[in-house]
Amino acid sequence: MKATRKRKRTIKDIQVREYESGDEREVIRIFCEGMEEMVPDTAFRGLPHHPESLLLYTAITGSCLWVALVDGVVVGLVAAKQRCPDHGSVPDEVELKRMSVDQKHRSCGVGLALGRKVLEFASSQNVSKVVLGTTNYTAAAHNLYRRLGFQCVGVTDGYPTDTCAPSLLERLLYRVRHHHYELQL
Repeated sequence: MKATRKRKRTIKDIQVREYESGDEREVIRIFCEGMEEMVPDTAFRGLPHHPESLLLYTAITGSCLWVALVDGVVVGLVAAKQRCPDHGSVPDEVELKRMSVDQKHRSCGVGLALGRKVLEFASSQNVSKVVLGTTNYTAAAHNLYRRLGFQCVGVTDGYPTDTCAPSLLERLLYRVRHHHYELQL
């Protein structure tokens, strides 16, 4: 038997632009589906009822939310935020906060186009680097970030918090490896 290789399809005309209020329905759907893939039985199921959790990126100073369109239809989104890692007054990093691509449009260049938009935004802000954190749920996400030029700079158990140590219950039940990536500009 001959082994068949899955060919990646590409979409030549991907438009990336800033979020507009008319995008809300599709943005929330794609965002929620992406979150539900990672953690299927959690409070994330309630996200469609609380769209402000994602749409805050459009209101926070130094933040942006972009959508990717194919044939005029929203098929992906990415958010980014300027940050001051040392609590200084001048932002010197941009953090890629969330990227989600509709399942039917993955491996087509949509994530690459969205990632490039974040890098373009970071360059325009004259920051020194772009950072992001991701889990180990999909190898494709890690491959995408490496393809964009990011380097993995560390792995932690769970999401780091500045305020307190995780509880015993969190340590027992929440066993997610969190990968930290950076791209020096």
